[in-house]
Amino acid sequence: MRHILATITNSPYLFGGVSTWLEQITLALPQHNWRVTTVTHALDEQHLADWTNKHPNILLEPIFGRYARLNEIRSSLEKYLDAARPDIVIINGSYWMMPTIQQFKQRGKNIRVIGICHADEDGYYNPITFYRDCFDAIIGVSHTCTDTLLARGCAPERTHFLPYGVLSAAEYPKRQPDELLRLVYVGRLVQAQKRILDFIPLVRALNERQVNYRLDFYGSGLEEATLRAQIQTLDRENRVSFHGWIPASQVPQRVWAHADILVLVSEYEGLSLSMLEAMGHGVVPVISRVKSGTSQVIREGETGFSFPIGDLDACAAHIASFDQDRAQLATMSRNAWLLTHDTYSIQQHVSKLAKLFEQTTQNPPQLVPAPYMGVTSNPFAKLVPGQAIVYARRIFKRGNPLNEGYTTFP
Repeated sequence: MRHILATITNSPYLFGGVSTWLEQITLALPQHNWRVTTVTHALDEQHLADWTNKHPNILLEPIFGRYARLNEIRSSLEKYLDAARPDIVIINGSYWMMPTIQQFKQRGKNIRVIGICHADEDGYYNPITFYRDCFDAIIGVSHTCTDTLLARGCAPERTHFLPYGVLSAAEYPKRQPDELLRLVYVGRLVQAQKRILDFIPLVRALNERQVNYRLDFYGSGLEEATLRAQIQTLDRENRVSFHGWIPASQVPQRVWAHADILVLVSEYEGLSLSMLEAMGHGVVPVISRVKSGTSQVIREGETGFSFPIGDLDACAAHIASFDQDRAQLATMSRNAWLLTHDTYSIQQHVSKLAKLFEQTTQNPPQLVPAPYMGVTSNPFAKLVPGQAIVYARRIFKRGNPLNEGYTTFP
């Protein structure tokens, strides 16, 4: 069986679409003769146990220390690559690996590197285009992501549009009628990207419209405490509940089976995995009109509704329309399921992914040297303790806001 090495950011607040996708392909690719292991940073025993509980099927190997310096990380990665000998490395954001991997390839090691643009934002576009001549293949999960990569100079013959797939219900899941509209949010409770605090004015707007609803949050994140406190002041009828994070395998039965509408208020996405999963179980999306992914899935009034980013009155109006017309909700529920079942199945996605892997391994490797794009490649950085670099990044806000500055890389 051929070997894929994937990367993931091991942060307490990055349990989301990328990690869910990674778990899905880890389970499905062995049917196509590919096995997947994942490398990441080690934080602490509690965090690693949390990872295992939330994504039990990801074969996680924390080979880097939390405060490891760049030269130490490169050394650890090189030793791991030499021992594991993967056929393919999938880069899910850990672009600092590229110089070491390219050096490994230039020594005649038969590996290929694939970069994936998971979201419509510069955190993906900038490093992917920086290393565009080094990747053996590049994937955009939406038309917007793919077109942007091409516009920024990525080679058309190595840049591929490949949307996510999800495990949808085999048959349309009929729902028992309920007087309450059952709204859900599934994802990270963070303001960056997800605009989670927009739910505060949304709850206010729903209450003012006297919508008969229940709202359940599944997830955790940096703004959870703020969101809970603000919602509590508005939720006098106990309509809102917080359930924490649950394993992806439990979401269909615990969440989608008891939901009518998925609400997302994001600033940007790539192609929302929770949206596809919800639709695959007959849950109708009401989501912000982000540039990437929405138009290729949401057919207004047929498979879901969208609203301008930040326009919570418009969002509340769409939800209220379902409260007044349950027949429309039922029709759109079936349409949403049918679209996802026919077009965005995990089987289709994994089959296309495996085919791309085979094609990529048959092509000559890209051997262009990969310079490190960050300032801590400076030799003087070796004199600074790794933990000090992390705290400095937090103070000067140079770390990733989604992972509390844990990263030791620019």
